[in-house]
Amino acid sequence: MYREARRYKEASPPLDEAVSLTRDASGSDDWLTLQATHELALLRYVTGRWPESEALLLQCLSVAKKIHLDDDHPDVIATENDLGELYSDWGRPTDAENYLRQSLQGYRRYMNGDSTPLVDAMANLAAELRKQQKFEEAEQLGLEAIETARKATETMTPAGMSWSLGDTHGYVARTYEAMGRFDDAERHFRESYEMIRVLAEDDPYGVVSSRVHMEQDMARIALKRGALDLAESFYRESIDGILGYLVMDYNHHENHNIDWSIDGLAQVYENRGDPERVVSFRREVLERVRARVAQLETHREGEERNAKAIAVGHRTIGKLLCDLGEYSQAEEILQQSVRELADAYDTYYSKTVTAREYLATLYTRWSKPEKAAEVLSQNTRPSALGAASSK
Repeated sequence: MYREARRYKEASPPLDEAVSLTRDASGSDDWLTLQATHELALLRYVTGRWPESEALLLQCLSVAKKIHLDDDHPDVIATENDLGELYSDWGRPTDAENYLRQSLQGYRRYMNGDSTPLVDAMANLAAELRKQQKFEEAEQLGLEAIETARKATETMTPAGMSWSLGDTHGYVARTYEAMGRFDDAERHFRESYEMIRVLAEDDPYGVVSSRVHMEQDMARIALKRGALDLAESFYRESIDGILGYLVMDYNHHENHNIDWSIDGLAQVYENRGDPERVVSFRREVLERVRARVAQLETHREGEERNAKAIAVGHRTIGKLLCDLGEYSQAEEILQQSVRELADAYDTYYSKTVTAREYLATLYTRWSKPEKAAEVLSQNTRPSALGAASSK
């Protein structure tokens, strides 16, 4: 419950206790211990404690194979997929591809047909192949995932399948974008947006979320094409959506990171050869973010979501001040943001790591390389702390 709500610090103690209790009561090779350990591994993953997550997931994989005596059991396949996604985020492409391939092969054998996990496994492997610039196979897998999801939607209409179909269109769009096939990318981005928009019509956050996704994606492609007016329009709309409704903190993957839109729009003005507009725009958006944070501050008490959004807002304010050359102010507020994000999420959580990266960039520009190195060293994740690990 806590993990789904992103209340990670509250989730850790009961999960640690659950693993300890089930292990003491039933042993390390028991199914209940396996489930508790898997949940703890996923918590460590999303909070950026990747070495610990790796050790726990490898332990889960070994136990699942021992318990089920079947490499195609769902527990085995799901753990392989989780390891693949972990290694992909960690920047270990060989390990990521190996585990994602194993997982996909297992789902193909086990599911024997159309299913959300099968579609997701195809999309996950396609995304990793895209990162490695293996575009041909990434495209083929992505299109297969779309067709598999479409058939399943027509015949079974499971609750999650249509979401998977919308997400998969987005994965394929990013592959085409990386290949420079912008017409194909735009078409799939629009299909993804329209499908998710319809599914989220009863969820105002979901509607705005999907629209902001598309605006950022379309703006990025327009910028690459040199369509600066169109890029400006999309970036401005995404900034309005984030500040007006998503309060800068919709989900843990930072899919609506306002900094992307700000940097993108600044790039538009730079490409126009208008450095003065870059500065005036940053000052304009700085005041808007400050006003939004001040508004949220009035409702901080009892509103955990607002506290998190304020922390993200402080991070954006600090980055803007840094970009404007106001280093003393930027240092103070970025340090505050790091503390707030570590307290709200975790010290190695993606948002906290990004805040430290912004602070390190500030020190580099400020000709303080020792401080930059010190800050970046704080992003180094600890070892697995003795957790079991075997491949």
